[in-house]
Amino acid sequence: MGSRRVLQGNVHRERDVFVDDLRRQNRLVLAGWVVLRFTSADVLGRPHEVVTAVRRALAR
Repeated sequence: MGSRRVLQGNVHRERDVFVDDLRRQNRLVLAGWVVLRFTSADVLGRPHEVVTAVRRALAR
Protein backbone atom coordinates (compact mmCIF):
# COMPACT_ATOMS: atom_id res chain seq x y z
CA MET A 1 0.00 0.00 0.00
CA GLY A 2 1.32 3.45 -0.91
CA SER A 3 1.63 6.44 1.36
CA ARG A 4 -1.58 8.17 2.31
CA ARG A 5 -1.85 11.78 3.34
CA VAL A 6 -4.73 14.11 4.02
CA LEU A 7 -4.83 17.80 4.79
CA GLN A 8 -8.08 18.90 6.34
CA GLY A 9 -9.39 22.32 7.18
CA ASN A 10 -12.22 22.77 9.62
CA VAL A 11 -14.21 25.39 11.40
CA HIS A 12 -15.72 24.10 14.61
CA ARG A 13 -18.65 26.17 15.70
CA GLU A 14 -20.66 23.30 17.09
CA ARG A 15 -19.50 20.55 19.41
CA ASP A 16 -21.03 17.72 17.37
CA VAL A 17 -19.09 18.83 14.28
CA PHE A 18 -15.88 18.88 16.32
CA VAL A 19 -16.58 15.41 17.70
CA ASP A 20 -17.32 14.05 14.21
CA ASP A 21 -14.04 15.51 12.92
CA LEU A 22 -12.06 13.87 15.74
CA ARG A 23 -13.68 10.52 15.04
CA ARG A 24 -12.96 10.85 11.32
CA GLN A 25 -9.33 11.69 12.07
CA ASN A 26 -9.01 8.61 14.28
CA ARG A 27 -10.45 6.39 11.53
CA LEU A 28 -8.01 7.83 9.00
CA VAL A 29 -4.99 7.39 11.29
CA LEU A 30 -5.98 3.82 12.09
CA ALA A 31 -6.27 3.15 8.34
CA GLY A 32 -2.68 4.31 7.82
CA TRP A 33 -3.20 7.90 6.75
CA VAL A 34 -0.96 10.77 7.84
CA VAL A 35 -3.28 13.54 9.01
CA LEU A 36 -2.11 17.12 9.42
CA ARG A 37 -4.43 19.62 11.04
CA PHE A 38 -3.84 23.35 11.24
CA THR A 39 -5.74 26.20 12.79
CA SER A 40 -6.59 29.29 10.81
CA ALA A 41 -4.09 31.09 13.08
CA ASP A 42 -1.39 28.69 11.86
CA VAL A 43 -2.28 29.10 8.19
CA LEU A 44 -2.56 32.88 8.38
CA GLY A 45 0.10 33.63 10.99
CA ARG A 46 2.69 30.91 10.41
CA PRO A 47 2.33 29.92 6.78
CA HIS A 48 5.98 28.92 6.41
CA GLU A 49 5.61 26.40 9.25
CA VAL A 50 2.48 24.97 7.65
CA VAL A 51 4.19 24.63 4.27
CA THR A 52 7.22 22.99 5.91
CA ALA A 53 5.02 20.48 7.72
CA VAL A 54 3.12 19.63 4.53
CA ARG A 55 6.34 19.21 2.56
CA ARG A 56 7.75 16.93 5.25
CA ALA A 57 4.61 14.82 5.16
CA LEU A 58 4.74 14.58 1.37
CA ALA A 59 8.39 13.54 1.49
CA ARG A 60 7.60 10.50 3.64
